Amino acid sequence: LEVQDELMAAARVDAAETRFLDRFAYYELVAGAQLVIRTGEARAYGNAILRKGLVSGEDSP
Repeated sequence: LEVQDELMAAARVDAAETRFLDRFAYYELVAGAQLVIRTGEARAYGNAILRKGLVSGEDSP
């Protein structure tokens, strides 16, 4: 979907690095989140869960 392609491009990840969840799996995962940001995106399937962590490798500064 276009909205998912835009989210992946903004996060600089490809489909191999993402996971798509059904509605209830998404709700279950979000329940344990430390922070939820409401973006106002009105398109279907426009939600994203970002995981914080250490970035290492060639692409890191």
